[in-house]
Amino acid sequence: FFKQKTAYEIYQCDWSSDVCSSDLEEKRVAKPYGMLVEGFNYSGVSEDAFNHWYDKEVIPARKRIKGFLNIQRWVSAEELSSMPGLGAAAPKLSIVTYELSGLNVLASKAYRKTLAPLATPQRREMLEKCPVMCHFEAEQTLPGRQQGSNKAGGMMMFVMNVSPNVDTEFNAWFDDEHIPALARVPGVLNARRFRMPLGTHRYLVLYHLTDPAVQATQAWKDGGASPWTERMKTFFLAPECKPIRYVLRRYGKPAA
Repeated sequence: FFKQKTAYEIYQCDWSSDVCSSDLEEKRVAKPYGMLVEGFNYSGVSEDAFNHWYDKEVIPARKRIKGFLNIQRWVSAEELSSMPGLGAAAPKLSIVTYELSGLNVLASKAYRKTLAPLATPQRREMLEKCPVMCHFEAEQTLPGRQQGSNKAGGMMMFVMNVSPNVDTEFNAWFDDEHIPALARVPGVLNARRFRMPLGTHRYLVLYHLTDPAVQATQAWKDGGASPWTERMKTFFLAPECKPIRYVLRRYGKPAA
């Protein structure tokens, strides 16, 4: 989605077919939570028009779908980023995170119906004028079944790839050292990892923060610093791995 496609182009698909019932069969075991992340550059329309469409049309439709657990909206706070250059150049960036009971929710007929492109004239206008910045579908790997805090005033989102020859070491570093260290930093409410089975990137990490500036504090820098981290950076920050790092501010007021 980094060719600035519009959501309208992406949604010009046949979403009417039935889903194989075996794919949607409920398991008795506790399955990992899923995550849907959608990002738009709404520079082509007024902020009020975009927010009205998303808050009054898109989110209510998704809330009615079984398996959508929580929905949070975010806007760019890239001016606070401690790693400028990896985030979005678009000043009007809207990111929405959808917590799911499982990744298979996105294969349901109810969800696929919400992707129909011609619901209203306003929807068509938004999908034509608001380029998609990202669309990620992921399964939570760490801790596995945790939702993002509703008290978060900020979020840092990192999307990455890594070459197959260091994949095992990369995951050991992230799970055993990096995530636990950053989870202990003051102001970090959640630190979660996700794996994406399809798409342009393989790994997603979401840090829910009391404030978006937390990721630029000395405590954050110290928490993530280690010789192992410096070694891993040479792999996941390589240009060919297309790293993306968004620093975001909560849209609306966080829960008290």
